[in-house]
Amino acid sequence: MADPNHFDVLVLGTGVAESLLAAAYARKGDTVLHLDARPHYGAASAALSFHDLTKLNTFGCYTDLRHETRPDHAAWLVDKSREFALELNPKLLYARGSVVDLFATTGVGRHLEFKLAEATRVHRGSAPGGDQALLVPASKEDVFASKDLSLADKRRLMRFFTTSMAMDAPPAAGGSFADYLTQNGLTGALQDVFVHGVALSRTPGSSLPVAAGMARAHKYLHSMGRFGPSPFLLAQYGVGAEVAQALCRVAAVYGGVYILGRPITSVAWEADAQVWRVKVELDPVQEFTAKRLVTNQGHVAASSTVATGKPMYGALVVAQRPVREDTGLGIYVVPPPADGVGEAVQVVHACSDLKMCSDGTFVVHFRGSSEADVDRAVALLLPSPEDILHTTRFVHRPDAAGSDEPVVTAADGAPSTVVPWPTADLDMDVDLDAVLALWHAETGLDTLLEPLPNPDEEQIVAEAQQVQAEALEEPLTSA
Repeated sequence: MADPNHFDVLVLGTGVAESLLAAAYARKGDTVLHLDARPHYGAASAALSFHDLTKLNTFGCYTDLRHETRPDHAAWLVDKSREFALELNPKLLYARGSVVDLFATTGVGRHLEFKLAEATRVHRGSAPGGDQALLVPASKEDVFASKDLSLADKRRLMRFFTTSMAMDAPPAAGGSFADYLTQNGLTGALQDVFVHGVALSRTPGSSLPVAAGMARAHKYLHSMGRFGPSPFLLAQYGVGAEVAQALCRVAAVYGGVYILGRPITSVAWEADAQVWRVKVELDPVQEFTAKRLVTNQGHVAASSTVATGKPMYGALVVAQRPVREDTGLGIYVVPPPADGVGEAVQVVHACSDLKMCSDGTFVVHFRGSSEADVDRAVALLLPSPEDILHTTRFVHRPDAAGSDEPVVTAADGAPSTVVPWPTADLDMDVDLDAVLALWHAETGLDTLLEPLPNPDEEQIVAEAQQVQAEALEEPLTSA
């Protein structure tokens, strides 16, 4: 008789990457035990209430959290706390990206709700205010309707759009993306639009290779028009928590066992029995075993991890006015200063339509390579301090290790998978591609998730079969 406390896979943490592998293993037929000492899905990608966020000084790979609330609005924000779903690292979904394709082909997207971004804009110059931001075209209509571009610039831009969309692969030309754009007549503000608005590059075009820049531009252009004018989708209630929960639901349907919000006292590899042994406080403490462990870097000792990137700096701002009155859901980019020092700051702007904040407020996420860059972007886009109700500043450390209890020490020969923390890249496909690479290396499979049955289609088929069966049972009548 099978031991009900023994599983094929133990998954520790309910981040998007861990939840994706939990769903993949369960869908493949493995038994899965999925644990998280936190009471919510999403791990460090979770969307938190205002009260829960402001209690933290470290949250997974996000450290040095500093909270500043306007005294005259502190009580109101606490009272409205549960109307906020605040995540520190929001992601964009390309309409024709690998994440959306995965959701569409497998059916996971049936459990999620999305909104289209209304606009992407690149700030120009040093004057403050949202009216200084140049619209990044998301259609031919945007190009010709623009009041910021000359007729000659519109023609150059349309010619480049048409040529880029016709390419099957990025050009093999060497040099920088900036040089390539200059050769095609795109300079000045037009170049900023392509480098920072279309390719979503934080680095200047002069340091971005042609192939990388054009691959990003190609993805942007081909995502336009699939679900509407914008190439970007945003998940309601926060992408991290919602995507993780949808994937956990898939794993549970295929037999995954879930325990959240209970302390995990220890996780250790037992070499003699060739199993991972985990103890969970379930009154009394209960012990489980598994053949393989899947977890994130927060549960692994620092000596067992590999550096995955430089620190990034962020600010989450709750404001009572939007950057622009005509844009509730949008993306802004503040390019590097004119002296070329630093990187662009990327900004995700959300309103209550995204179910992330109370009516009449806006959540504006800033991310950049230095705190000075982030502060500069905040001052440019939200120049009136009285409009800012709250700010949480933090450092995103993608190679942070040992930040979550329990900390597991890797053992030689122990079957384990350590997924990376979420990257600072706006494109969620970057995070998914890392998980796909791990899955292929471990299983040899190219497909991460097989399509899920569609309950609506199954019901239609069942009803059709019933009608056919009833027709066959009816006695024949002679003419």
